[in-house]
Amino acid sequence: MTATLPPALLTTPEYYGTLAAVRRLGRAGVKVAIAGSTRGIAAFSRYAAERHDCPPTRESQRFIDWLCRYGAARKHHVLCATSDDTAWLYARHRDRLARVFEIGGPSVETMYALLNKRLLFERCSSLGIDVPRAWFPESLLDVLDLAPELPYPVMIKPATQILFESRTKGVVVRDPQELHVQLQLFRRHLHGRAITEYDPRVTWPCLQEYFAEAAQSIYNLSGFIDRSGKSVAVRASTKVLQHPRQIGVGLCFEKAPIRQELVASVAALCRSVDYHGVFEVEFIRTGDRFLLIDFNPRFYNQMAFDIERGLDMALLSYYSALGDDARVKEVLVASRNERSHGPRVHLHRLNFEIMLRAQRFSGALTDREQERWRAWHSLHAERSTDAAHDPLDWLPGMLDATRNIYGYLRHPRAFIRTIVMNR
Repeated sequence: MTATLPPALLTTPEYYGTLAAVRRLGRAGVKVAIAGSTRGIAAFSRYAAERHDCPPTRESQRFIDWLCRYGAARKHHVLCATSDDTAWLYARHRDRLARVFEIGGPSVETMYALLNKRLLFERCSSLGIDVPRAWFPESLLDVLDLAPELPYPVMIKPATQILFESRTKGVVVRDPQELHVQLQLFRRHLHGRAITEYDPRVTWPCLQEYFAEAAQSIYNLSGFIDRSGKSVAVRASTKVLQHPRQIGVGLCFEKAPIRQELVASVAALCRSVDYHGVFEVEFIRTGDRFLLIDFNPRFYNQMAFDIERGLDMALLSYYSALGDDARVKEVLVASRNERSHGPRVHLHRLNFEIMLRAQRFSGALTDREQERWRAWHSLHAERSTDAAHDPLDWLPGMLDATRNIYGYLRHPRAFIRTIVMNR
């Protein structure tokens, strides 16, 4: 069977989801090629058979042109989306890419309906799916009208992360004056030309109701839905720690029970926009409510956690791109039940250690909190996965540690603000 598997091309090697996919596909016997504008961690995996330099996704036309040249020279590669940028760009240029790649996935309209906050929240509301209150100004006059009436604190977030150059998650503001200041600063973060031409409104951010529970009560539902929209396999987890802790990237996750009513809601959302493929959906849990805040139709950072728990996201995406529905069904059936001996938590150990030590020094983390997180880590150490480290594929983890430490030293102000002071 291995000899008949076509090779795969994965881009954006700096992401942990890409690394997880490289490892899983490589172990399944798929020859994996990596392409990126930088030599990200996935390019140094022992399972990366080829490494190529390509333009960055923000230079969209050059990036797509490079892909087409690559595909024409090396036909029959499978192309899978590894980021918001590639999910949207592959859908936007699907007709052209499909001539030289095996590529699946939905239309650009479907992708954008899920990756744009305004469209996502509108669709959820029409389906009765609970979402936070959100406002979408399109001018300074809109902001002036909204500012006095908003239920502070509120969050300023990008309307979409597609081709968003800074990758900033957002900022919390507590009064109208701070809103005006931070909004002007936030609008300096630019989106790429391809997305602003597609939808000029993305230059204005989203204003979203803020919930303090988001720091430790993000419920993640990740899974795969097939082309028919009827067959779904999922895993659930809770994001228990992020950095910065108010709005940030997930640092620690725990396995969680699957809530079937949320699975039904996500499946209904997918069917309503004709989406099939990999997904990761985030909900804020506040009291008895679960508010959908993000839908990610691509690989995601903690994907290794779900793969180790028996949900084979990389192979499902690969076979789906090939149009091999029989293999998709086979892997879905095998993925239905979570492995009883699988990991219970997922974390980025290096950043976890750095944050605990730095925030204890600054006082941003109390002694009691420090002890609680140390006990948590000790309890789950033997049944955990790491974002980068793998004893059978050690070089990406070492490189990730080196680059993280170098980044902190290179940008000390950002390190002090976000990691040490937790702002």
